[in-house]
Amino acid sequence: MWKQLKNLQNLHKICTRTYLSQAYQCTEAWNARLNTPILQKINLENYLFELDQKFQQQGKFSCIDIDICCNKLLDDTYIDELFDILHKLRMTMETSNTADSTHHAVVRNLITMGKYEELLQILNDPLNFGIFLDTFSANLLLDTLTENQNFTFAAKVATILMLQEDFGNDITKALSLLACWKYLQNPEPFEKPVEAPQAPAETEVKPKKKPEEVRVRVKYVRNPFFDEHFDLRDPQHLVGKTLYYLGMHLPNSVANSVQILGLALFGKFEKGLKLVTNLKDGQEIYSEVLVKSLEVLKGIEKAEETPNLQEFVEAIEAKKPKLKLIEGNFEEEIQKMITQGIAK
Repeated sequence: MWKQLKNLQNLHKICTRTYLSQAYQCTEAWNARLNTPILQKINLENYLFELDQKFQQQGKFSCIDIDICCNKLLDDTYIDELFDILHKLRMTMETSNTADSTHHAVVRNLITMGKYEELLQILNDPLNFGIFLDTFSANLLLDTLTENQNFTFAAKVATILMLQEDFGNDITKALSLLACWKYLQNPEPFEKPVEAPQAPAETEVKPKKKPEEVRVRVKYVRNPFFDEHFDLRDPQHLVGKTLYYLGMHLPNSVANSVQILGLALFGKFEKGLKLVTNLKDGQEIYSEVLVKSLEVLKGIEKAEETPNLQEFVEAIEAKKPKLKLIEGNFEEEIQKMITQGIAK
């Protein structure tokens, strides 16, 4: 009996642990940086004040100074000040000298504080803050968000990696795939909806003066352009393109499955139709993913007005009996990929 209880306890530990072990995080080595003589003698409040004075006088920062601040940030007291100096640095030529340790320190310290929303805010705006994920910090962030069941934020991180066109190593790819798959079980907007302003109370309306018309001569007016990459805003399209891009770097059975789903979400029905048509008889496809793809396609409004949509659906249903469908839980397959990536 006691042996059975012990086995149950071990099973519980396995089921509830994170995908990445404590050893992977190298917490002791990371905390050891605070014992360096430079960081030990830094008072962050005074240092930030001195940096602000220096910027007002010289109009620039040193990347070493910024790196010290980012590594010394241990709580959320000075997050706003840190974001301010990161933005100011980004607006100067010195931004090209930003140390790799600066990116890592910002990401890792905000993860430790649990400031995920603030972290995603700056990661999603590299033009103004210039902070990018490396492979190690991306894995830590994806693992932490997945552990906390914050699949919306985790999927958003995966889309940021897609926009960078760099999914790092096999662990990053598998964690990104897991984040997108879990997100699709209960999709939510990436951005909080903005509340409509309340109508003012009825009062006596005073006649407004007509504003003076000002005309400015411009050299030319840019034609509207949508690059289908950095201009993407719809979470469904972002996740769809992420899955399609991931499929280019995954094993065939997984690749074909997630690419079909990705193209369905991304709205690239002609490309999806071509992909399904080119599948060979007997090729492996995950049944659960194929069902999800059809669910997405059949849920699209005004389907009859959308080119290639109906043909895409018909092609999947016609090809389905000829494929080797892999039954079972797709999430379990992703977890195997994570384990294999860690073992390498």
